[in-house]
Amino acid sequence: MAEDPAAGTSSLRGCKLRPFVPDLPDWEALARLHNRAQPEELTTAEQQAHVHRSTPADSWWVERVLECPNGHLIGYATLGQAFWSGRPDVFHLHMMVDPDWRNLGLGTLLYDRVWTLAAATHRFTKVTARTLESRPAALHFLCKRGFEVAMREPVSSLDLGTWDPARGQAGLAKAAAQGIVIHNLQNLIPNMPDWQTRYWHMDAAIRQDIPSLHPDPGTSLEEFVRHPLGSPRFSPDLRWIAIEEATGSWIGVTGFWKPAPEAYRLETHVTGVRPTWRRHGVATALKTTAINAAVAMGFRQIETFNEEDNPMLQLNWALGFRSTTARVSMSLDVARSH
Repeated sequence: MAEDPAAGTSSLRGCKLRPFVPDLPDWEALARLHNRAQPEELTTAEQQAHVHRSTPADSWWVERVLECPNGHLIGYATLGQAFWSGRPDVFHLHMMVDPDWRNLGLGTLLYDRVWTLAAATHRFTKVTARTLESRPAALHFLCKRGFEVAMREPVSSLDLGTWDPARGQAGLAKAAAQGIVIHNLQNLIPNMPDWQTRYWHMDAAIRQDIPSLHPDPGTSLEEFVRHPLGSPRFSPDLRWIAIEEATGSWIGVTGFWKPAPEAYRLETHVTGVRPTWRRHGVATALKTTAINAAVAMGFRQIETFNEEDNPMLQLNWALGFRSTTARVSMSLDVARSH
């Protein structure tokens, strides 16, 4: 049964608060809302469907949407187990409201509803959320409810019209002198039937010390194949692998998510190098190769983000990236605030 959110608010009359339905119409409506509310992070119905389908079946979530009579979604909230944390008592909150419907109490309505539903059936001790520094209203909303900043990741952008390939030449030369060859993943796959397993092992090694709110609980090969490799945004021709020629060992990776049609901007996924190969120019060689390819493909901008104390941020700045905003991860100690 639909829930009536109007409660005397004439501007909401006819709108309904209801559960999200995991089907094509709702995925399309959610993608439209997302792209209006968060235009910095564009998505598609296909990507939204993938996110839902790749969530582990034993991970509990509650979702609510606010729907107008014309079928458009004007608000969305979800709260549930942050399965990537490895702890069932850690929950994650994600919310958004259409820009034309803000400052009407919709965020509070959605927040209170999913919180009440979650608290009725689960005991959670911590809730995380994420927003951007360029969204002060969202930061205020979370802080007002007891959330505190737990991690800051500057977002930086490279204008490819200003790219100077000479910035990366030293790294390319240093890596090559040590027998490191950079390969495009698309070219490796035909002759490497175990490429997914190799990628998985390397990813696990490079992620051990990537800054995060949660210790890395590890990912099974099956989960890794489902996501990120199974994501509609994953494209082998936009990934580059650093290989030690003498041993065939995969030692580093960089790459971009597949952009939306007509997009001019590429979003970096992850750049990482096995610990034993760091400070050898490998990351610079990988990033330089990827940037040169992006220029050749006609893209105009690359965007990435790094935790503010991560050495990779300094490398990006050295290559010409410039900070634009920052991702802000927030955390709420439930026992202390409720």
